[in-house]
Amino acid sequence: MDHAAHPDQDAVVQTVRGQIRVPTVIVAGNYAKVPKKRPKLCARATRERDGNRCQYTGRELRPDEGSPDHVVPRSRGGKNAWENLVGSAKEVNQRKADRLPKSA
Repeated sequence: MDHAAHPDQDAVVQTVRGQIRVPTVIVAGNYAKVPKKRPKLCARATRERDGNRCQYTGRELRPDEGSPDHVVPRSRGGKNAWENLVGSAKEVNQRKADRLPKSA
């Protein structure tokens, strides 16, 4: 179904200057694709992908300050996979331990 053809079905938000349609479908115009041939799963590749930043604090890290962290810990069923690893400051990774980010 093409929602552009049925704008009356979209919700609206009232602003000072008038109404703005709130679309029911949003298409991402720019997104980061995971390469088809994924790099070797290692600390260096994770650092490069994450821009040498701790993904929990946003702090820029030197190579010796960071380590890969399993977002969902392996002890809780998390996989040793590209999608489950992020760059993290070593002290943050140690504090998080085997907890999920929300409970850490």
